[in-house]
Amino acid sequence: MTTSWGSEGPSSSLGIRLSDDLFRGLLEAAPDAMVIIDARGRVCLVNGQVERLFGYQREELIGQPIEILVPERYREGHEKHRGDYARE
Repeated sequence: MTTSWGSEGPSSSLGIRLSDDLFRGLLEAAPDAMVIIDARGRVCLVNGQVERLFGYQREELIGQPIEILVPERYREGHEKHRGDYARE
């Protein structure tokens, strides 16, 4: 099957969907816990290893600040560190 990965025509949405499915499959197959956050530091995507490691269901994490997974004693400074990292 040949798929156009360009930005025009009906095959474009198919290409994006296939790319998204591939990314999610690779994320889920990773042996390590992986968390994807947005620019505001909110959880967008997690894999099954995160659920097992932290004991949260992914539905509980989506939309939450990443600091929910940071030990409480480090949470206060984490947002600043995250902001500094994003600016670099």
